Amino acid sequence: LRAGERAMALLAYEEAITEYSRALQALEFRDPPDDAARSRVLVGLGMAQEAVGDLNAARATLDEAVETARRTDSAEIFGDAAFPIPERSATSCRI
Repeated sequence: LRAGERAMALLAYEEAITEYSRALQALEFRDPPDDAARSRVLVGLGMAQEAVGDLNAARATLDEAVETARRTDSAEIFGDAAFPIPERSATSCRI
């Protein structure tokens, strides 16, 4: 997850897609499944897909993130999945 987040921060979206995909593969081995982590990774992957212009994949991935988040019973995780917002650094918000 952190590698994907770092790649996104560096605007290396293709690398972010690779890293988030690896994270999803690693989560497949969790027993019991970690839906909270899976949802977070799916949101990152969807945002990266959107950034490279793969809008169909992004929509499908973000829809999966929402469905996964619903299973967590966490309003915060569900909100993050349902309304993803790209990370913004403090410097990008200056007026």
